[in-house]
Amino acid sequence: MTNSKHIAGLVGPTLIAMTISESELINPHLYEHQIAPVVYLSGT
Repeated sequence: MTNSKHIAGLVGPTLIAMTISESELINPHLYEHQIAPVVYLSGT
């Protein structure tokens, strides 16, 4: 149980940060010339 909480503590904030950083509201210029999956794959 301790390992799963530790992993969730690392993965959760990472996923939140990725979602926010690739948001069209935060970075609208990312989607001007590319489709969303390309931007996502480049970010990861």
